[in-house]
Amino acid sequence: MNTSQFIIVCLACVLLVLVPSDGADATLARLKSENDALTARVSELEKTVLELKLEVAELREQLLRLEKSSRKAVPDMSPFADNGNGTITDGSCGLMWTRRSLTTGEGVKWFEASRLAKTSRTGGHNDWRLPSVTELSDLYSNLGMMTKHLPPDQRDRRVLPFVWGGKGIFWSDGEGTSKEAAPGFDFARGTRSNCSLRDKLEVRLVRKAHGPDILDKLRPRH
Repeated sequence: MNTSQFIIVCLACVLLVLVPSDGADATLARLKSENDALTARVSELEKTVLELKLEVAELREQLLRLEKSSRKAVPDMSPFADNGNGTITDGSCGLMWTRRSLTTGEGVKWFEASRLAKTSRTGGHNDWRLPSVTELSDLYSNLGMMTKHLPPDQRDRRVLPFVWGGKGIFWSDGEGTSKEAAPGFDFARGTRSNCSLRDKLEVRLVRKAHGPDILDKLRPRH
C-alpha cells in the first residue's frame, strides 16, 4: 500500500465514524473509484518510465556504434610508412631512413659512421648516406607533429615507427666548427650540438626514396 492509498483508507475510517451509513457507502464508493483511477495512473507512469529507460539504453548503444565507426573513418595522417625491410619512408619529404640505429651500445666515432653509410645494404639498397643536420632536424619536427596531441609528460619525440636506443644523439654529414668536429643532433632535446669526431654517437642513415610507390606513401592510409 502506498502513501496515497493509506491516506484514503484513513479518511474512509474517519468517515465511517462521522458520516451516516448511507452517506458512508456513497463516500466509500467514490473513494474506491478515485483509488482505482490513481492506481491506473501510477501504473501508466511506471510503464512510461520503463519505456524511457529502454529508449535511453538504445540511444547509448547507437552512440557507441557511431564513435567506433568514426574512429575507423579517420585516416592515419602519419607521413611515415614502415616498408617491412628495416627502412621507413617519410612521405612528407620523400626520404627513406633506416628504422634502427646502425650502432649498438655507446655508438661509433664519425669516421666509422661514414664507413657504415658506404657499406650498408639495409633494405637491399646501396646508396645510403649520413643525413644532413637539417634533415635530422626535419625528422625530429615530423615526429613531434605525431605526438603534439599527447600530454606534456608523454611527448617523447623518439616514437614509433622508428626503433630507438642509447642517448638518441646522431651523427650528421656536415662540417663542424673545426676539422676535428662535426654536428650531431640530439633527438631527446631537439637540439644541434658540435661534437668531436672522436665522440661516439648513433647512426641513422638516409637515402632518397625512389620508385612509383612513393606516391602511395604520400597518401593518408585508412
